[in-house]
Amino acid sequence: MRVVASDSGVDAAAVVTEHWPDVVLLDIQMPDLDGLGVLRQLKALANPPAVVMLTSFGPNEYIHRALAGGAAGYRLKDADPE
Repeated sequence: MRVVASDSGVDAAAVVTEHWPDVVLLDIQMPDLDGLGVLRQLKALANPPAVVMLTSFGPNEYIHRALAGGAAGYRLKDADPE
């Protein structure tokens, strides 16, 4: 397994098109471009990776919009790893 990281939304979209991962863990709140914006860009690709949204907040409007926009799921940052 190989992990590649990004520190902004704009960079995240570029990293995905450079490395073509199978799964993307995408934070909802990022500098430059939020996770929903990156999700839209990724879902427009010919063969988009699965996207799991990360958030500090419980289910909210952002999560509902992400799932409606094609995210495979979401994970709370403080969730128990079990």
